[in-house]
Amino acid sequence: MICESLVKSNIVTTGTFSSHIIAFSAVFGMAAIDFTYSSWLMLTFQRHYEAWRDWYRSNSTLKVVLPKIKLRPHKLKKKT
Repeated sequence: MICESLVKSNIVTTGTFSSHIIAFSAVFGMAAIDFTYSSWLMLTFQRHYEAWRDWYRSNSTLKVVLPKIKLRPHKLKKKT
């Protein structure tokens, strides 16, 4: 909005030093906001991933239960 109002008021097109400072500060402000949001997003993702990993390690025991098979005695065949 600042850049749009500067263009409408014809300050940026004159190319004065103050117009360059205002344009730079607007771009720098947007870059700072973008960097802050990206950093926050990565840190939040990392924290949630570590919490999930700790939960998974403590709750993911695997126990295999096989059914009991009744074995019949094996009769040997006599060779004739």
